[in-house]
Amino acid sequence: MHSVEASPTRPADTGATARPVRQRQASLLASLLWLLGGVVAGVSLVTYFSIEYFIDRQFAALHQQRVARLQTQATSALGEERRYLDSLAGLVASDSELANSTYYHLYLEGERALPESAVARLADTFRLGALALTTPQGRRIASRGVSLPDTPGTGVRIVWLGREPWLLASQPVRRGTLQIARVEIAQPLSARLGARLTGDIESLQLYPAPPPGDTKLKLADNVWLVARVANPAQAALAEVRRLLLAILALAGFVLLALTAWVLRRRLRPLRDLALATERVGRGEFAVRLAAEDDNEIGRLVAAFNGMTAQLGKAREIEARMEHEARLSAIGRVAARVAHDINNPLTVISNTAQLMARELPPETPAYADAQLIRHHSARASETVRQLLEFGRTLRPRVHDFDADAWLADWAVRWSRRGQFADCLHYRTRAQPVLVCLDSVLLEQMLDNLAANACHAGPPVTVTLEADTDTIRIELADHGPGFSEADRVHLFEPFYTTKTHGTGLGLASALLIARAHGGNIEIPRGTHGRVSVHLPRAQATADGA
Repeated sequence: MHSVEASPTRPADTGATARPVRQRQASLLASLLWLLGGVVAGVSLVTYFSIEYFIDRQFAALHQQRVARLQTQATSALGEERRYLDSLAGLVASDSELANSTYYHLYLEGERALPESAVARLADTFRLGALALTTPQGRRIASRGVSLPDTPGTGVRIVWLGREPWLLASQPVRRGTLQIARVEIAQPLSARLGARLTGDIESLQLYPAPPPGDTKLKLADNVWLVARVANPAQAALAEVRRLLLAILALAGFVLLALTAWVLRRRLRPLRDLALATERVGRGEFAVRLAAEDDNEIGRLVAAFNGMTAQLGKAREIEARMEHEARLSAIGRVAARVAHDINNPLTVISNTAQLMARELPPETPAYADAQLIRHHSARASETVRQLLEFGRTLRPRVHDFDADAWLADWAVRWSRRGQFADCLHYRTRAQPVLVCLDSVLLEQMLDNLAANACHAGPPVTVTLEADTDTIRIELADHGPGFSEADRVHLFEPFYTTKTHGTGLGLASALLIARAHGGNIEIPRGTHGRVSVHLPRAQATADGA
């Protein structure tokens, strides 16, 4: 329908300047994820270092056990080497050929080659690293291998030759009961200990003094042992650490991803609620949200729906009161001016009628008199409509079948010469009993049908009913209402027609609200007006 006679007041735009909803949701979601990420990182680090500390302590205790075992093993090996070398020194010293050749050389002025040959034979036989034959006073008679220091004494001791420790054993050489010489034998200690020590020893180093570092073993006053033991458990521990880091990182990522997905789903009602709140702020009080869960957010959504329902009712009551106040003001103005306007109009109309009787119909003066009568009648009709519009309506209701009544009204309307065959109504299969004022109902539908037939015939009228209400809809084939026209819908004295008064839609809304109903004009490609009216409770029960 292109003709509009009035319009209600549009809800005021709040002009909210809040941040976009997506930013607020992203901010809340990001804050929760950052918090959760920090907690996950903290728990992961605490877990990692706790496990690492526990494992390190276990491996440290195991290492201490291995060090203690190595200390026992090294001390035992050194004692066995001492005993072995001491026994070997005694065996060498008891060699009769060595004793005889030494005696011949010292006391019978024999050749020196004989003791040297005996020393060489014994060194090769027992594979000695060093063998020395000296007089009791320390003079060297013969030697084989490395040069041994002049250290008088007997027994087994450790001497350092350069950077290498040697195990040295001394025994007297006797002929009968007479000590004629002293024999000294030596073996490198590192090689001997390395051969006797078992386990995963990768390297072994001996020092004359305590070396720097934690893992060092004291074998004697002048010998310290540092052994590098193969540690496959350390490699396994490193692999366990890498695996543990990977597991914690993956678990943290999965936890964050799942939490983000759950939070995004849980916060979606808040996003919808924020969007709906903005729409309510723009005056759209018909917004409703579905409460999916019975939790805090669900109860918040239910409270929001209740609030918007109450706001919608309050806004509707406010609009009705404003409309009624405007109508009351119009009625008061109309009552004051109707008498003063009607009297001059009556005089003008009667004078024009008398003039027309005395003038020939073909003269211009006769046409002017008729024009004066026509416009006087229009002005009188406008004043009458104004008085009718301003008065308080009190419907005189009675029971009737709305379906049969609409069929009769459509027939009466179609018999009008100006709107012949413009309006069509399809009768329902069953009666629709209502309790309304049929006179006011016809006046309202006449105004709506006139607008629809002017906008774009043909006009289709439909009736729908439920237990408490009925809906009468008039749909035409016109262009519909423009956005500029919708601003002034139901506003008195606003019209797009050339000869309209602008009271048609306003009067129709007044009649609908007098019955406790309302009129809606939805957006669409064509004109469409829906009239919602209640069915009286007594009548509905009786039906």
